[in-house]
Amino acid sequence: MSEHRRKTPQPQGGGRAAARRAAQQPAGRRTDASRRASQESPSVEHGEEPSYGGRAEARRAAQRGGGRRRGGGDGAGHEGRSHENSGKKRMIDYPRAGKYGFRRWVPSWKLVSGLCLGFLGLMMGAAGIAYALVVPPEPKDLATAQNNVYYWADDTQMVATGGSVNRQSLEYAQIPVAMRNAVISAENKSFEDDRGIDPMGIARAFYNMAKGGDTQGGSTITQQYVKNSMLTQDQTVTRKVKELFITLKVGETVKKNKVMEGYLNVSYYGRGASGLQAAARAYYGIDATELDASQCAFLATLLKGASYYDPAGAPDVD
Repeated sequence: MSEHRRKTPQPQGGGRAAARRAAQQPAGRRTDASRRASQESPSVEHGEEPSYGGRAEARRAAQRGGGRRRGGGDGAGHEGRSHENSGKKRMIDYPRAGKYGFRRWVPSWKLVSGLCLGFLGLMMGAAGIAYALVVPPEPKDLATAQNNVYYWADDTQMVATGGSVNRQSLEYAQIPVAMRNAVISAENKSFEDDRGIDPMGIARAFYNMAKGGDTQGGSTITQQYVKNSMLTQDQTVTRKVKELFITLKVGETVKKNKVMEGYLNVSYYGRGASGLQAAARAYYGIDATELDASQCAFLATLLKGASYYDPAGAPDVD
């Protein structure tokens, strides 16, 4: 008895099976089958390619199409967002866009340079405002205090009394030229040209101190005049800042002659003498106008430290 293989039952519906059956049937029935196939598959009427493989294939195709649409939609959205983010620039790009990991938190050179320039501009603006608002104070009473000096008939000094400080102020014209030159040479070579502050002198002093060389001051004559006559001797940051701005203002508004005159009159020379006239009397027994070049050079040296350079070793008495 011969075995006959059974054909696998074909799914009822559209697809290749329906098209094959329609081709095998007579013309009349083929028309009905074609109509039924076209009704079940509307895409044929619209000129689209028929979908073969039945409902399962159509479902898989729909799933693949939906996945692609979803993927395409997400990609389009991501691309849109990326384009939007790239088009919208932030004023300060920190944390950095488009960077990941620790690079996101490392500032770029543009950000660093911008911050440095901004900080510098802010400091310059604050300094300009402070300079415009500062008003140099009047010299303190103690810095201008004088005593009375009595002389004998031969013009020798008899006694100096009547004041808390041994000082007799001089006019600029009474100060010997040798004394002015000696002070400028020892204290501040750029006195005639600077504006009260000598940046090169300050840098040079710091450099020598860093090398371990001799300690030297970076203060100008104008700075020392301001410190001795208008401010206290406290070594604080506040006092240093005040000294800086007042010195700049004095350097711009006060003539050099007045600064030199005030500095030599207010400075302390040791042996209880404040001011050049009292120092000339204390060391040489003569008036300041009679000092020669060597005497002026010695007195200019005392301005750096009277107790250190006094040959008699006299204590530094205020």
